[in-house]
Amino acid sequence: GDKFDEKLLESLNLKQQVVEQLIRRVLVLQYAERMGIGVSPEELVEEIRRMPAFGGKDGFSRQRYLDILRANRLTPERFEADLGRGLTERKVETLIRGAVKVSDAETLEAFRQVRRQLTVEVIQLPTGEEGKKLADTIMVAVGQGKSLAAASREAGVAAKQFGPFPADTPPKEIPDQDAFRQAVRVLRPGETSPLVTGQQASYLLRLVSQQDPADAEFEKDKTKFRAQLLFEKREAVFADWLRQLR
Repeated sequence: GDKFDEKLLESLNLKQQVVEQLIRRVLVLQYAERMGIGVSPEELVEEIRRMPAFGGKDGFSRQRYLDILRANRLTPERFEADLGRGLTERKVETLIRGAVKVSDAETLEAFRQVRRQLTVEVIQLPTGEEGKKLADTIMVAVGQGKSLAAASREAGVAAKQFGPFPADTPPKEIPDQDAFRQAVRVLRPGETSPLVTGQQASYLLRLVSQQDPADAEFEKDKTKFRAQLLFEKREAVFADWLRQLR
């Protein structure tokens, strides 16, 4: 309404989004042309006939189709050309995404990683050189046989233990959730991480223990979890394909 102005455009970053969408369309259509992917006249007609806006009591109405295009200042040629490009773009996206699969083993491993219950010992350090020096001091002491907690006390910092908590939901007390999540995911029980650098702090982590979810929990949620995993994997693969194309 009347609240739409230039400042709102800037806050929503709409101009940049439109530019990105246009670039994406051009890249995908160029790829489709190189690969010989297109839309036949029959496919185009079928798509138009399925559109509810052009339907009457007896189904598709050519006169209604022409009237609606005229009301929107569009010629059939322009509308159909644009629709054809959109269908081609969709066909390429379906082709790329459709090639991505997830196996039962991959689903089970991803489920375990997400639902695994972790207990972690955490030493939170400052960012920058101060944090690096403290981490070096602590790791030297650990290498000499001292526990992480004892080594941290000697360095003048405290180790805290968190858990058990789900692997994909770190404790709220941890400021840098993504850095923490990625670091703890690759640790085995008893292992200590190298220095983990976040935006707000640095960390040394020791995975105290982990408990995998029960098989019954996996069987209960497998279908829904697999669908979500497949969607996320397809989105990631398509985004990576677009980056390479660009």
